[in-house]
Amino acid sequence: MIAGTFKRQAALRRAARSAFTLPEVMIALAILVLVIFSVTGFLGWLCRAVSFAENMTRGTALAQEKLEELVGQDYAAITGGTDSVARFTRTWTVTESGGLKRIGVTVNWQNVQGAARHLSVATAVSR
Repeated sequence: MIAGTFKRQAALRRAARSAFTLPEVMIALAILVLVIFSVTGFLGWLCRAVSFAENMTRGTALAQEKLEELVGQDYAAITGGTDSVARFTRTWTVTESGGLKRIGVTVNWQNVQGAARHLSVATAVSR
């Protein structure tokens, strides 16, 4: 009986030495919370960056598409105008000077935060 008691007490002491204390658990939880908040903030930034890249790519493609369409037209038929594609608005201007038409295409849109964004491309066409 005494030997069994000593064995149980020894096992309890070993278990007590290998267990985590409350301060250790609290520190581990605090570190875990900091890591989770950091990752969450990074994911938000990453989503905004991806959205920005998607909008710039789509806007550039729309501007280039309109520019190529206008350059492919007969010189006399090239005129300014505006149209909308999805949430993007394209505006193109044509100015003529000395047998040369300068074509400028501007694409406008709003980002996910509601801020206005735009990009412009231009070229010139001769008679």
